Amino acid sequence: MKHIFLATLTLLLAIGLLVSPSYAYSQVDYERLLRDRACVGCNLDAVDLVDANLEHANLERVSLVGAKLVGANLVGANLKNAKLKNVKLVGANLSDAYLLNANLEGANLIETDLEGANLVAANLSDAKMLTAKLTGARLEGARWKTAQLCYTTMPNGKKNNRDCE
Repeated sequence: MKHIFLATLTLLLAIGLLVSPSYAYSQVDYERLLRDRACVGCNLDAVDLVDANLEHANLERVSLVGAKLVGANLVGANLKNAKLKNVKLVGANLSDAYLLNANLEGANLIETDLEGANLVAANLSDAKMLTAKLTGARLEGARWKTAQLCYTTMPNGKKNNRDCE
């Protein structure tokens, strides 16, 4: 009987370890971000921040690779040198955000508001920018030739439908 109990306990502990949550990001960094609205150089890869209010947050050099920021408020946020590869920012508001030299390669920016954002030297290669708003944004030196544009409002206010089917 004792052996059956120990075997069952061992099995339950093993299952618990297998299904316990694992995070690609640092839990300490995540808690710091929520508490301080700042996390310079933090690892927040694959974090779920859907609808998060990060207005004016200091996220310089943050790594948010593969993160979910759908509908997030990042108005005026500092994302200088941020790693945002394959991030989901659908419907997010990044107006007046500072994205100097940020890597947004493969980012999903559908319906994202980037009005007045500083995207100087940013990497927007393969980003999905359908219906994104870039009015007044700065794109000097940005890499965006392979970005998907359809009903995208460009910095000059004109629509770019280059990739509409």
